Amino acid sequence: MTAQRIGIIGSSGGVGASTLVLGLARCAAAAGLRVVCVDAQWCSGGLDVVAGIEDQPGLRWADLTGVRGRMDGHELLAALPSAAGVAVLSVDRARPGPIPGEAVLPVVTAVAEATQVCLLDLPRWGMPLADDLATSLDDLLAVGASSACGLSGTAALFRSLDALPARTWLVHRGSGAEEDIGRAVAEFTGMPLLGVLPDDRLVPRALAAGTWPGSGHGSFAAACSRMVTQLRLQAMP
Repeated sequence: MTAQRIGIIGSSGGVGASTLVLGLARCAAAAGLRVVCVDAQWCSGGLDVVAGIEDQPGLRWADLTGVRGRMDGHELLAALPSAAGVAVLSVDRARPGPIPGEAVLPVVTAVAEATQVCLLDLPRWGMPLADDLATSLDDLLAVGASSACGLSGTAALFRSLDALPARTWLVHRGSGAEEDIGRAVAEFTGMPLLGVLPDDRLVPRALAAGTWPGSGHGSFAAACSRMVTQLRLQAMP
């Protein structure tokens, strides 16, 4: 049985898409699910850095550029750095560079076959492989904010996502008081509102300390837990 593939994409920079990937992963693992996070942000500093596990040994994308064809997903997972039951396949800031398209889908397929939830930190729409990865998803979460840049980015993004086969959701970044704004944006775009991602002071503290965001019991972790529950319910036949 292959994993539920969930992609997260930001409608603009700085909305916390990578942080949401890790928060959802932590909650899914806490619920007893086998989880992997895949970093598809080729030009980033690495999802392992955001997770605070950059010093752990294990494979990164730079080690897999020559992969072609079918792989053993369980062996691959065992070779990845991990924390709290979540394996992470990250880019490597010490060995930057694009990943050949021929390697990406075989690797994602392999880890998805060995897990129950596969979360992908997607590149900005229009960047290489973004659309290829998006067409392989079960669910796609578009993270937007109520700033002028965030709202215009969401308006532009949803038109590109409309033809995808995945269930497409809106996650609104802001305080709980901004749920009405999130609902208005959801109504405008036609994307159902999965939830509001709150500004939780525990998250920047975790990132600054090099620990996994969403590990505590704050509002961010609670929001991620609710989103995981709803996504899993949608995945059930």
